[in-house]
Amino acid sequence: MEVDSRQVRPGDLFCALPGERVDGHSFVGRALEAGALAALVARDPGCPVPSGRQLLEVPDVREALGQLARHHRDRYAIPVIGVTGSVGKTTTKDLIASALGSALRVLANRGNLNTDIGLPLSLFELGPEHEIVCLEMSMRGPGEVARLAALARPSSGVITNVGPAHIEWLGSLQAIATAKEELLWALPPDGSAVLNADDPIVSAMAPRHRGRLARVVTYGLDRPADVSAAGLDPASEAGARFLVTAFGTELGPFTVPLAGKHSVLNALAAVAVALLHGVNPEAIRSGLARPRLSGLRQEVTAVGGVTVVNDAYNAGPASMAASVELLVAWRARRGGRAVAVLGDMLELGGLSEAAHRDLGRALARAGIDHLIAVGPLSAVLSEAARQGGLGEDRVRHFSGQPGAGNPEAAEAALRAVRPGDTVLVKASRGMKFEEIADRLVSGLRDRAEGRAAEDKAAEGRAAEDKAAEE
Repeated sequence: MEVDSRQVRPGDLFCALPGERVDGHSFVGRALEAGALAALVARDPGCPVPSGRQLLEVPDVREALGQLARHHRDRYAIPVIGVTGSVGKTTTKDLIASALGSALRVLANRGNLNTDIGLPLSLFELGPEHEIVCLEMSMRGPGEVARLAALARPSSGVITNVGPAHIEWLGSLQAIATAKEELLWALPPDGSAVLNADDPIVSAMAPRHRGRLARVVTYGLDRPADVSAAGLDPASEAGARFLVTAFGTELGPFTVPLAGKHSVLNALAAVAVALLHGVNPEAIRSGLARPRLSGLRQEVTAVGGVTVVNDAYNAGPASMAASVELLVAWRARRGGRAVAVLGDMLELGGLSEAAHRDLGRALARAGIDHLIAVGPLSAVLSEAARQGGLGEDRVRHFSGQPGAGNPEAAEAALRAVRPGDTVLVKASRGMKFEEIADRLVSGLRDRAEGRAAEDKAAEGRAAEDKAAEE
C-alpha cells in the first residue's frame, strides 16, 4: 500500500488521495508505470492503464484506505495499544515500543504516522512476525480518535494528558478531554486503560471505566498511582534516572536517555503498559535505556563547546514550561548560560495571548540569559519577558509568518552563544524550527573548524619562528 507515487514499488496498491495542494489522481500513471498492480481511485484519472494493471474505483479513497487497513488488522489476533494525549504521545509511544521490544516483536507507527492516513499505512505493516502493536492516535476534532480506534481495535489505551493543544478546533478543555476519552470507550470489556494520575482531567476518567474494563492502571509522580517514581535525577547527563515502584513492589532504578520530569512520566506509562503485557522488569529496564525515538525530540548536539537541544517537533504551554525548567537545570549542572530560542505555540485559540504572556513571565522568573523569539504570537512572549526583568539586550524578537524569521533567528543565536552555553530550540511544528537548529549547529561547526584552523596556523607560525631563532 502506498500513497506517494515516488515511493511505489512493484506489486503495490497505490491510493490516489486528494490533498490540499496536490491530488493523487494526477500521479496514477506514474504509480502504474513504477509497478503498482492497481490504483484506488474515486474517478477516472485520465491516464493510460498498462496491461495487467487495474483501476479500483470507490466513492471515497480515504475511507476505502481505512476499511482495507481494518480488514488487514482483523487477520491477526494480537494485542494493540492505542496512545493519545495533547502532548508527549509520540515519545510515549516510542518508549512503550522500546519497553515491550526487549521481550516481544513490536510494530509501532513510524514517527507520527497517526492520522486517518498514517495509521492505516502503519497497520498495513502488520505481519505474522509481530506479537504486539503500539499505535499513536491523533486528534484534531470530535470523533477522530473513535474512527482510528475502529480501524485499529485497541485492547489497551493510554492517555498521557489533556491540554489546550487544538483548543481552537474544539473550543474547551472539556471538549478535548471528551475527544481523547473516545479511545477508552472503544476498548473491549477485557481491555486495559493506562492513565496519567498527575493530570486531573485524565485521572477523572478512571472511575468511569473501573468495572467496565478489566484493568484501569494509573501512573504518576505527584499523586498516588499504581506505577510511580522517586529519587528523580531528571537533568542527568545520561538522561533521567529514577526509582520505580509498581503495584506496591519496588522495581529498582531505571534510566531513559531523555531529560525532565515529563520524560519520566512518559517512561512510567511505558513501564505500566509493559508490565500489563507480561514483560519482566529487567527487560523493561533494558528497553528504556536504549529506546528508538522519533526525530526532533530532545536531540542533543554538542559542537564548539555549545550544547544545542533540538526539541523542535512541537510545543504547547505544558511542554514549553517543562523544557524551560529543564534548560535552567542544565545551566545549574553544566555552567555556562541558558539561551532559549522559542517560537509561536499554535492552535491555542482564545488562550493564545495569555499562554504566550505566561511563558514570557516564566522565562523572566527563571532568569534565562538570552531569549530569541520568532513569530507574530511570540511578540507577546518577548514583551512579557522584558516586563518581567529580562533587559532589552537579552531579548530579540523576529516577527513574520511561520518560518519567515528563522534564518535571522539562527544568526542571532549564533552571535549570542559562546562555549559552555546550552541552547533550547523549541516551537510548534508549523514554525519549522528544525531549520534554526540545523543552521545553528552548522554555524557552530564552521566556527569550531575555523578556530581549529587558526590554532593550527598559529602553531605552524610559532614553530617557524622557533626554527628561525635556532
